[in-house]
Amino acid sequence: MQDEILDEEVISGGADSLNIAKPATRFLTYLIDIIVYYAISFGLGMIAGMGAGEEVSAIASILSLATFFLYYVIMEAAFGKTVGKMVMKTRVVDTNGGAASAGAVILRTICRIVPFEAFSVWMDGNVMWHDKWASTRVIQE
Repeated sequence: MQDEILDEEVISGGADSLNIAKPATRFLTYLIDIIVYYAISFGLGMIAGMGAGEEVSAIASILSLATFFLYYVIMEAAFGKTVGKMVMKTRVVDTNGGAASAGAVILRTICRIVPFEAFSVWMDGNVMWHDKWASTRVIQE
């Protein structure tokens, strides 16, 4: 109930209103970030594959998950934005518009693995589940 009230106040333009990024902007941001993530993963995979034997698949899987997690956590905790957010001029904030805490950034990154989470922007008033659960928002700058 509290989250529903908070979401309504934040989005509806109350005293602490935020300029919530639109679904199309979020989608384009996601596409840019996926391209960056795959480029980083490919480069690291090439380096890791040079010295690996039969265990390449296991190493690649672990490296891929670590890259995904570290890309989002480092970029959003340090800068409040990923490369995609920089291009699309959006950033991650807490529900009051301040900088998101490292803990919130870690939680929102972990929540991204929930099935169909990427489609939640169209289901829940422009607030994706990983933002709702971590008490963060993505705003247009």
